[in-house]
Amino acid sequence: MPEQNRLGAARRPAKTVTVTAAPAEKLSAAEAVTALTQLVNAVADVIKVRQIERTNRERIQADRDEEGARVEATTTIMRDFFDRFYSERRDVYSHLFDNLDHARAAGDIQAMQTAVTGIVEFSRTSPFAMIGDGSTLRTMMSDGTVFEV
Repeated sequence: MPEQNRLGAARRPAKTVTVTAAPAEKLSAAEAVTALTQLVNAVADVIKVRQIERTNRERIQADRDEEGARVEATTTIMRDFFDRFYSERRDVYSHLFDNLDHARAAGDIQAMQTAVTGIVEFSRTSPFAMIGDGSTLRTMMSDGTVFEV
């Protein structure tokens, strides 16, 4: 089984580099320069990979934050909509959205999926059934319309 890092992901095997060198007293100036060049290049590669990975992590975190904000904004819009137009169903929707909020806070993907499924299924049994699979709502929300909350 591959070794794992502190986040539990499998570590990629390190690139293997074989270096053979004569004892220092038998090393020519050209060989010393070549060895130094290899060292500089190896360090530059490490720095480059580290920066790429840092950038990737930052992008992933930014994407996560952006999607979280989008979920939060959509939740606010939907709660307001349900509160205004389906007051008789307010308690059920409130409970379902509370479950979604708790799941998001806990980072529980399965619970988030369950909460969203509950919201969609409950919506399908209401006058809000027009959203169907959600594509109509997504289209309405992505057309640049500003929703007052």
